[in-house]
Amino acid sequence: MDRQEDDSARPAVQITVTAADLIQAQRLHFWQYMRSRAGVTRLITAWAAAAVVFAMVMKLLGGIPALLPSAICIAIIPFIIVGSWSLRIYGLGGWKARRTFREQKTLQRPFRISWTDRDVSFESEFGHTRFQWSDFFKIRENHHCILLYQSRLLYQLIPKSAFKASELEDFRSAMLGWEVRQSVLQVAR
Repeated sequence: MDRQEDDSARPAVQITVTAADLIQAQRLHFWQYMRSRAGVTRLITAWAAAAVVFAMVMKLLGGIPALLPSAICIAIIPFIIVGSWSLRIYGLGGWKARRTFREQKTLQRPFRISWTDRDVSFESEFGHTRFQWSDFFKIRENHHCILLYQSRLLYQLIPKSAFKASELEDFRSAMLGWEVRQSVLQVAR
């Protein structure tokens, strides 16, 4: 069967990404990272380093003051760290996402996505690619978008707003079918 015959039977959706979609994707990417082992390790390392710096500053200022204020300061350090990272994503992130959207022409042009239970295909004026579901490193989604990761940092953004309810359910069924098969394979190994 040639490609055109095969593609004609596939469900397909025309997608145009907006700057708001990119902002939502960056937020999803940030929070999935913060929940990962690497994100938690980074947070703990930053907290420990900040606690050591705090203790050294207190010692230089004439000894460690009362235990309770020191403990409170050390306890709030993780909240300050996560807060500063969140500010970067929610505050500056919107500005950076809009700038990236303006600069990257491939984000501004529409593309067509089609899928089966075996693969997903992307087609635009820039070309055509087809990935087996198993080619994806991981898949993340929230109520705004789906991110199909090709590596830890490279993902394909798919805004859910482009789908009709039935199309989204069909796409998620194909996508989640792969994820269930993947998790069964990982448990079996």
